[in-house]
Amino acid sequence: MLIAILYWWSFSALILTKIADVVSTLRSVPPDAESNPYARILFRRFGFKGGLAIVSLLFLAIVITQFFAVWSLQSPPLLIANTLLGFLISWIQWEVARFNTTQSPTRITSLILHAYSAWNRWSKK
Repeated sequence: MLIAILYWWSFSALILTKIADVVSTLRSVPPDAESNPYARILFRRFGFKGGLAIVSLLFLAIVITQFFAVWSLQSPPLLIANTLLGFLISWIQWEVARFNTTQSPTRITSLILHAYSAWNRWSKK
């Protein structure tokens, strides 16, 4: 019972933190200042709001498919692993939304920004 509660709470946290990420991006991040290289490609191709909509719908499709597939298996180790992963991703998304709003990096957002910088350097070679 506790696993089920935490499992679906993790699912809800993923959805809510993605909403926070999207709203903070819309309000605080100019399209040309987006750090995520994949999002920048979508923004160039589909516009800022169109790119955000595609990212959000893709995220939603992946999360719903993943959570319902794992739920249908009813394997306690998979349920626990998926729950923990969901909370970890939620935490990261919350930190990104906070960074978008405050422009004050944390260790998590600093690591993400360094990874994006490395990706950008590598992809331009």
